[in-house]
Amino acid sequence: MERKTNMKFYAYCCRKDLADRNGGSLVLWHHLHALEELGHENGGMLNLEDSPPDDADFLMFQSEWWYALRPHKRHTNAKWICWLGHFLPHRKYGMPKIAEIEADYFHTQWQGKMFDYGQEMLEKKNKKLYYLPHAGCHKCNVEGVKIDCPETIFIGNTFPERAEEWLDYAKVSKIRSPFEDCKNYYKSAIVSPNLHGDFQKNLVCDFTQIPGYMINERIFQVILSGGFSISDDNPIVRDFFTEEEIPYAKDRATFRSMVKNFTERPEKREPFMLKAKERILKDHLYIHRWRDYLKEICD
Repeated sequence: MERKTNMKFYAYCCRKDLADRNGGSLVLWHHLHALEELGHENGGMLNLEDSPPDDADFLMFQSEWWYALRPHKRHTNAKWICWLGHFLPHRKYGMPKIAEIEADYFHTQWQGKMFDYGQEMLEKKNKKLYYLPHAGCHKCNVEGVKIDCPETIFIGNTFPERAEEWLDYAKVSKIRSPFEDCKNYYKSAIVSPNLHGDFQKNLVCDFTQIPGYMINERIFQVILSGGFSISDDNPIVRDFFTEEEIPYAKDRATFRSMVKNFTERPEKREPFMLKAKERILKDHLYIHRWRDYLKEICD
């Protein structure tokens, strides 16, 4: 029998219209676009209660949704791809035990002890954990248009385990925006700083319980939208960008000073913006991540 090369992928999420602005849903939406760009079929988003489509080859989901999806398992022959976003059971966030997740393939955006723990747990199931960090989306993260907005902005949900006092200290405006409008805000603001929570910087907290590193999506979105970003000094960011591409602030005083300096001298942003965008387009799009991952799941 001739081997099928054009696979059809679907992604489960909380709301397939993305109206809840759930970060996990948006990431999987970007993954579908990357797969489509690489020649596969984008079946679209599914609500957690939706039955698996008959034509699905692969069904993607985030780990904390497994309990809701488990009843679907017996109704499909599709392969399940689990994005392992969390690693230990947690009543607050509904995280299942890794051993309970019946997926065929697993990937995560985490590095450090968290990745090592996940890999160890999956080896007991004769499974492999693949590293697939966040990236930019060629289709969604496009150049925005100019609109009226504050000079410095941070777009995102309020999250108790992220050090948002840095934003208040630097007088950065925190706003909520529909995802499709973010690019226009990032294009129009002078500075759109990026912050990671302690749980993303190898510090144990209630959210993760195991130390680990990850880079978030925001930094890629800002740059590809035509904006400028500075970042807190999360060590893993240096694996993706040099200080000539994304300036780093080691503490909140430096963070405030950098926000102020670039806001008063916006022309100083240009070399960083050009180099950061060039780096993303060369190395850090989801198509780059998935091109390698597909070799794991399709060979």
